[in-house]
Amino acid sequence: WGIEPYSTGVTLTSPVDGSYVKVNTPVIIKAEGVNCHHIAVAVIDPQGNESWIGTQEGSVFSAEYTFSQVGDYTLYAASRNTDDYLDDGTLRAESARITVHVVDLRPPEGLKAVYDGENKTITLSWDEAENAQGYIIKRKTGDDGEYVVLAENVKNTSFTDDNLEERVVYHYVVASVSGQVVSEDSLPVSCGTFPTPVSTDDEFFKYQLQTSLGDGSSPGSDEYEYMRFALG
Repeated sequence: WGIEPYSTGVTLTSPVDGSYVKVNTPVIIKAEGVNCHHIAVAVIDPQGNESWIGTQEGSVFSAEYTFSQVGDYTLYAASRNTDDYLDDGTLRAESARITVHVVDLRPPEGLKAVYDGENKTITLSWDEAENAQGYIIKRKTGDDGEYVVLAENVKNTSFTDDNLEERVVYHYVVASVSGQVVSEDSLPVSCGTFPTPVSTDDEFFKYQLQTSLGDGSSPGSDEYEYMRFALG
């Protein structure tokens, strides 16, 4: 390192202040310094207990850390310009302290879908998920299709889909969002855009279904399976 510098400085670069992270999920913590012999990072848990997660030589620090509790953590980086971190006679610098919000984010439960044949819309509703700041709605058609994002940053616990085609079965899932944290998808729900079926007591309708009459009503098709479900 040659001649000792007269000053030192350090900045915690990741995560950023106010970040949300998922509990028990590894996070990369990074810091950068100026005129540093080595850098260390301290973590203060929600109970106020401080621990150091490692010391690395040089002007760059990077380490994986897992937050094991739900709550707010405080982080800061510290640097020294000599190799003796415990020597109070050496120059030491600290970064600004940041807060990391650790959450246990789960997908919403109780997802339901209702088709409005008059207005040609499907309305989704679900139970509020704890710690969720918003929701992502995903949709697909067909059993083998992939879910695509239909809407993001949905603040309410309901959503109306009006971008529909007739005689199609749509499948939906919802994920919770809190800051940068996204939960797993909810259990799926399905809803078809078919005309309201006649009474389940209508024997001719049952005969049509059971004998696979009519375009698109063969066994295994979306219409057939949806109508079979509707008839119980």
